[in-house]
Amino acid sequence: MSYSDKYLQAHGLFHDRSFEEFCSEIPVFYFKKEVPEDVIQNFEVVEKLLAFSYYEYKFIDEAYSKAVHTLEMAMAIRYNELSLPRNGKLVFDHLIKSLVAENCFDTNMETLIQVKQTRNHFAHPDRHSFGGVVYWNRIEFISRLVNELYENVSLRIERRKLSHEFIADLHKRNLNKFIIMKKGANAPVILFDLSLLWINNKLPSYTYQLQYTPLFDLTYETEYQINVPEIFSLKITEPKFIGKKLRAIDTDTGDAICFSSIMDNPDRFPLFEKWKHEYDSIKWNGMFEHSIQMASSNILVPELQKFHKT
Repeated sequence: MSYSDKYLQAHGLFHDRSFEEFCSEIPVFYFKKEVPEDVIQNFEVVEKLLAFSYYEYKFIDEAYSKAVHTLEMAMAIRYNELSLPRNGKLVFDHLIKSLVAENCFDTNMETLIQVKQTRNHFAHPDRHSFGGVVYWNRIEFISRLVNELYENVSLRIERRKLSHEFIADLHKRNLNKFIIMKKGANAPVILFDLSLLWINNKLPSYTYQLQYTPLFDLTYETEYQINVPEIFSLKITEPKFIGKKLRAIDTDTGDAICFSSIMDNPDRFPLFEKWKHEYDSIKWNGMFEHSIQMASSNILVPELQKFHKT
């Protein structure tokens, strides 16, 4: 057997695509100019491990492990750049807590703790195991954590404040669920939900990235086979809460948008009430909501990627 036959045969999961096709699916890692070169070089290795996982499936785990340990290195570098106190060895847990206290992450502590647990799993394995494609998209997430370390802290603090206020106003006016959206000259649409995903406050006119779900098809075959609700993205600017309504401008079209509670739209209520009765009759309707939550990253991640590049 030649070495090519031994080492350069596509893994069974990838036999239906070429090496070129496989590599086209590798995440494009972008790093802010402030990110240290040592970190960038490590991610070049991560990228190559992903490429050669075409031949060795378990290289995906090695790529994820390399990415997580590179994040640890990046945090240690950032810790020293900020001249934070050195009290012994800079372990992962201490780095996370210290940098969170310095407002160095947009990602919440709960998620960072999960990353820490992953780091510990790779550093101290108790058995041979691998996750493979489960880890694929998580690697790109780690690269975004590195970029978060070098975002403007003042803008981050302002984003948190604006987000908290916006979400509180949505809930106060019952505009987070079962609402009417009126956009420009279009007919009003009944929405199942509306949520804020991100605020870009780097731009002169702050933009608010929203996600919404119109009322959806409730037919299903089994509890495990549902028609997944379709979610939509909407970017607005100049949001104003006036009375019980939210008014804003669609940044893509320039159309005026108005959101109001279904309870304040009696002409639309009978249609909604019929749908809601059917929805409530499904004992496991939480499956619909779970699928909506899972799909949010399809809207949020591209927005965050663009944000780090501005």
